[in-house]
Amino acid sequence: MSQEEAVRLAEGSADNEIIVLLGELEVRYCEWDGLGKVRQGLAVRSETFFELEIGDLQAEKESLKKRVEELESEIENKPDSLDSIGIVQWLTETVFFSDLFTEKKYSVRLARSGEYMTFLPDVEGKCRCEGGKIVIPDMGRYLDFKKTDFQAYADGKMIRIVL
Repeated sequence: MSQEEAVRLAEGSADNEIIVLLGELEVRYCEWDGLGKVRQGLAVRSETFFELEIGDLQAEKESLKKRVEELESEIENKPDSLDSIGIVQWLTETVFFSDLFTEKKYSVRLARSGEYMTFLPDVEGKCRCEGGKIVIPDMGRYLDFKKTDFQAYADGKMIRIVL
């Protein structure tokens, strides 16, 4: 083999190698470009999905807000919608009296807002009742005493007074 033939062969194999490398680069570029387009398509679908999800959640939030407003309105109007069943008297700082108090023990609750109190007959209640008088220890810590008569409302077995 002559030196010229060896140079031509080497150039040919270099050309072939370059052609092979260019082919591989083109294949990789196509694969990369394809992945980019796939990723872009997924991103668009994801954005659309999340936009729809956000829209659904916002609609649900508005619906829940309306329901909360309805329930709050219902709670505010409840004592007015109930019929008065009698009177509860606040006799001393710790004693309430009513003919409605007929059980031996009651569970008594003061609303956090201080707007009303409830009396529920309860065998494990902490407040004792004798002769229609319920003693509520430490009541003076929560409300300022003022001898008053309150309208009582029935809510099932519970008696509610609006302070």
